[in-house]
Amino acid sequence: ENYIDFSLGSALQSGDRAGFQKDMQVKKTGFGGIDDLFFTTSLNDTTTLKLRSHVIGGNNDFLLDLQIDKEDVGYLKFGYKEYRVFYDGTGGYWPTNGFSSTTDNEELAVDRGNLWLELGYTPEDAVNFVFRYDLFTREGTKDSLSWGDTGLAISSAATRNLLPSFWRIDEKRQQIVSTRYEGWIERLMVNTTGQAVRRGDALMEVYSPELVLAQQEYIAATSAARDIGESNADLRTSVQRLAEAALQRLRNLDAPQGLLDHLKRGGAVRRLITIHAPSSGVVVKKNAIQGMRFMSGDLLYQVADISHVWLIANVFEQDLGLVREGQTARIVVNAFAGAMFEG
Repeated sequence: ENYIDFSLGSALQSGDRAGFQKDMQVKKTGFGGIDDLFFTTSLNDTTTLKLRSHVIGGNNDFLLDLQIDKEDVGYLKFGYKEYRVFYDGTGGYWPTNGFSSTTDNEELAVDRGNLWLELGYTPEDAVNFVFRYDLFTREGTKDSLSWGDTGLAISSAATRNLLPSFWRIDEKRQQIVSTRYEGWIERLMVNTTGQAVRRGDALMEVYSPELVLAQQEYIAATSAARDIGESNADLRTSVQRLAEAALQRLRNLDAPQGLLDHLKRGGAVRRLITIHAPSSGVVVKKNAIQGMRFMSGDLLYQVADISHVWLIANVFEQDLGLVREGQTARIVVNAFAGAMFEG
């Protein structure tokens, strides 16, 4: 069950390094370290220790999560998490007084941290209590400059021209792929970011001991119910309830409907489970790696429909009265010189 994964990365980039780091939220000069570490051990017959951590230098991405569980008593959690948010200090226009400037250091960043301590008293036959303390920290420098009007006349003097704006994927057209169980990735069918998928496409095959055990319990219960027959109705009813409970457990683990239908037809245990794309779109984030162990709730893929995207523009406070819902906007994009889009 214990494992450790390492990662190392860099970026080939030229031009505005500060802008690149702000947009991509990674250190241009490189990053690397322990991507994921998991360790568990029994301290005694009733006490278990679990440790999860990652240390990514360059990006200042750190995690230490320690948990000690004592059966029928409670638990202790202690941890610290830190991550870096990059900002671009390239100069701009300050609308309050018309001042224009450039910062001495364009590569700005703020390190945000969270230190926590949690104690839980959770016996089964008594009132439960949980105490938690969180300390949030922030250290670094971020930019406070904003861009003013471009001066580019589009249609009339009344038109406000705002720069910069940026594209964002429509939040309502995104879905993540995760599981309610832990396991290992045996095979990847979709293995690159940017790959287009259609709803129902196979993404990967995984092995989960938890799903295998639930299948075995269901098959054993249904087999026992058939063997009992009508000779002992009460016992047969009890065994059928066990089979239904095992089937419900598979549903709660979000087992594919195809697997449930296969078991109901008397099929054998399936060691590998295929996970399918929940929607059509493009893979914009891929954390899944062949051979990797994943935990319940881990983000394995993020799929987004990019047929519609958002254009986000900053509007100055003095211009808010000019903006209303349904208003037409005209957009000029650097990639399409001379073209104007309206929406």
